[in-house]
Amino acid sequence: LSGCYLSISADSPEGKSLRQTNDMLAESGSNWLYGPGVGETALNVGIIAAFPPYAALMLGNAALSLSGYETIGVGSVLNEETEADWDEAFDTFVSGPGRVSAAIAGRQYRTRDEVQERSKALLEKARAQYRFAQDDQRERVDIDNDS
Repeated sequence: LSGCYLSISADSPEGKSLRQTNDMLAESGSNWLYGPGVGETALNVGIIAAFPPYAALMLGNAALSLSGYETIGVGSVLNEETEADWDEAFDTFVSGPGRVSAAIAGRQYRTRDEVQERSKALLEKARAQYRFAQDDQRERVDIDNDS
C-alpha cells in the first residue's frame, strides 16, 4: 500500500473543509486543556473511581445533552442566586488543572464564558463558510443548467 494516500489541495472545497475541521478540533482541544474542562474531567474520573454508580449519572447526562435536554446536576435543584454562587465555587475548584496547563504552555487560562464565546465565534465562521459554499454550488448548478 505504499504510495496510496489521499491528496487534497488546500484550495479545494475538501481541503477547506479539512482545514476548518482541524481548526475546530484544535480550538475545542485548547478550550478543554486551557479551561475548566480538564479539571471537570479529572473530578468526574475521580468520583467514578471512588463511587462507580456515578458513571450511570454521567451516561444519563450525556444522553440528555445529546438529545438537547438540560442535564441533571447540583445547579438544577438550586434557586438562581444559590446556583450562581455554586457555579462560581465549582469553577474556582475545577479551574486549577486548566490554569496549571495554561501556565506551563505560556497560554492564558480560558474561563467558561471565554470558552463559550470562542466556540460560538468559530461555529458562526463555519456556518458562514458553509452557506457561502452552498451558494457557490447553487450558482454552478444554475450555470450548468443554462448551458
